[in-house]
Amino acid sequence: MCAGEGVVRIIYPQELGNWTYTRDGLTLHLPNMTQWSHRFGHLITTNSVGMRDHDHSLEKSPGVYRILLLGDSFMEANQVKFEDAFASLLERQVEGVTGRSIEVINASVSGWGTDDELMYLMREGLRYRPDLVLVGMTLHNDVQDNQDEEFHVFTDGRLQEKPRSEISIGDFAFLQMKEFLASHSHLYQVLLRVKRFSWVQQEGNRLSSHVASLIKRQSTPEVVQAWDMTQHLFRKMKVESLKQGANVAVFLIPLWIQVSEERLQGFLSEHQLSIEQIAIDQPQSRMKAIGQEEQIAIIDLLHDFQRAEKEDPRKLYLLDDGHWTAEGHRLAASVVKERLSHLASCGKTPSVSC
Repeated sequence: MCAGEGVVRIIYPQELGNWTYTRDGLTLHLPNMTQWSHRFGHLITTNSVGMRDHDHSLEKSPGVYRILLLGDSFMEANQVKFEDAFASLLERQVEGVTGRSIEVINASVSGWGTDDELMYLMREGLRYRPDLVLVGMTLHNDVQDNQDEEFHVFTDGRLQEKPRSEISIGDFAFLQMKEFLASHSHLYQVLLRVKRFSWVQQEGNRLSSHVASLIKRQSTPEVVQAWDMTQHLFRKMKVESLKQGANVAVFLIPLWIQVSEERLQGFLSEHQLSIEQIAIDQPQSRMKAIGQEEQIAIIDLLHDFQRAEKEDPRKLYLLDDGHWTAEGHRLAASVVKERLSHLASCGKTPSVSC
């Protein structure tokens, strides 16, 4: 076993995991982890509470405007160095424009949807007393993730929090053992990839079909239900945030097929769709409508990303991965900075339509 581990580390080093789970299934990062990413060529570290960020005290310093950032793998940003990631860039850019002390706390975790983000916010996030809860919404899978109903169920137009259900101590200990292997053993990661190969393919196909249903002009009942649930989750997020004096804003991460004409044509061909059957910006339109109804600021990045893609193609997304490059993070931070700077400088709520 040790020999096999040594061979894999030398010949075929893997990306190690840095995730853990609560006993009721909320995904978090392992705290105080330092790992070298062989794929992306930089260190990935987490702080003492498992954020991909430096440490933050619960108590906010006087005069500081504090932003709590929630998102999934796009905001976790393991694909780029921390200083090149959205959270770090936004903090520096807003501070530079406003002249005010800005603190961005990056609590984002790969795999999160709105349901996970809301649960983390209620359990931990609001303890940091943010002035703004900023959500980076990945349009191609957040709505789908919400359909899993991990922490809330949505029936008959009502959102209800599920009773907390925890796995046994024995099962949790076994889970922690697997987490240790996933975060330390390259051989274990190879075996895991082999075991999960079919599942990963199935999930990829399911996500691709979901994206197709999001942009079709004729929405299915399942998609309508998923959007309705998402709206109720954001409504609750705003209610819970306002109780602690925090505003909520959401910026919309464009789908790659919305930005790249080349990617779009391949996607339409794969799903046997014509351009007349889709409304490419339909997810953004739906979220903007939700923002208007719930009085939540929605920041749309789509047009800025489309413009940048036309001027300099294939610079915003990693070709073999689909997440943002450092350039993608810079562009997103620049756009969001412009929308938020007036908020941070004067303390007012951002406009609903951005």
